[in-house]
Amino acid sequence: MTASTLPARRPACSRILLPALFAALAAGAGLDARAAPADSTDREHTRVLALPYALANSDDGLILGGGAGVSRPGVLYLVASAEFSFVGRMTAAIECELQRGTTRYVGRISGVRGTRESYPELAADPEPIATATEERVQVQVSALRQVARHWEIGPALLYESALGLDPEDADGNPLAVNTLPRYRPGTNALAGLRARRRTTSAVRPYHGSILDFVVQGGSAWSAAWAAPRADAAVQAFAALAKPFAPNLRLYLRADGRWQLNAPAPVRNFNGGERRVRGQPLRRELGRRIVFTRAQLHWTVLERIAWPMEFAGRILPLLPVFPLDVELVPFYDFGMIGDAEFGWRPARHGLGAGIRIVIPPELVLRIDVGVTPGGSPRFYLGVGETI
Repeated sequence: MTASTLPARRPACSRILLPALFAALAAGAGLDARAAPADSTDREHTRVLALPYALANSDDGLILGGGAGVSRPGVLYLVASAEFSFVGRMTAAIECELQRGTTRYVGRISGVRGTRESYPELAADPEPIATATEERVQVQVSALRQVARHWEIGPALLYESALGLDPEDADGNPLAVNTLPRYRPGTNALAGLRARRRTTSAVRPYHGSILDFVVQGGSAWSAAWAAPRADAAVQAFAALAKPFAPNLRLYLRADGRWQLNAPAPVRNFNGGERRVRGQPLRRELGRRIVFTRAQLHWTVLERIAWPMEFAGRILPLLPVFPLDVELVPFYDFGMIGDAEFGWRPARHGLGAGIRIVIPPELVLRIDVGVTPGGSPRFYLGVGETI
């Protein structure tokens, strides 16, 4: 959850795959398609992989990158990746989960540099009114100690800094940085407490629930202020995965976050595949956000082997793993609010996607989302959109 205070959940780290070599990843990771459910652990096998990959979406176009990871289920999950998009956006990230005794350490460090647009407030399918080169650094760390069978609690830290360089209007004319608040330099640093209850996998929820709460306080700074200000944030996240039949399950999510004095570039955002599919990425910013998501996963093909058999004829070293194919209709809802302007109009995203799955949890996804009155936007990536 990117602008979120919650340290990134593992699906966000699984972008270290090459969709064209999906089976190769499974071989490199040492996964067995008949493995136990996603909630199980296997502490005796360490898996190491390093691969290039290619992704794409309507916001950043074609994305090329490379990544490396080490995984020992239930003990260690460490991933490093670097990406470059054909529109000039560069991203680097390191994510980790480490279990030591009864404490789980979760962290993410990321840096981004690339073009980011600013949009008008009310248009259903907006065209950018300005662009700038965005630079963003984010550090998220938490240490969660198990206090009951499903409960973990511990400190959570967040540092985020962002600014826009060389802003231009829609006609390419230079703008002053202070013209649009989202491009003014801003930083916040927060520390607090996180509590999580989880009865299903955070990578690919199948049957169970997740509750996640964060309360933090600290300091914020903006180029528009004479001095730093006190800041605080409260976030609540809930998710439910419920199977209705062996080939049909429902995933529901609700997420809300409140900020006190966060400067514009590090405020909550709406839009993009992790928020409202069909809306531009970071379309709206504000210190209040409410977001919900509903997805129906329908397995239409199960344990099919011919795609991997065909790939094996081209690359004989590839093993043959059976695949599942799911159809996933979805609905996203998000609203951004702020003390300065109240609540923006609700944003809706409707669409459908395909999931190609190496059980239990390796996922290649293709989604197409549209907002009412808008144009379709597509998203190709790895890992569940949870």
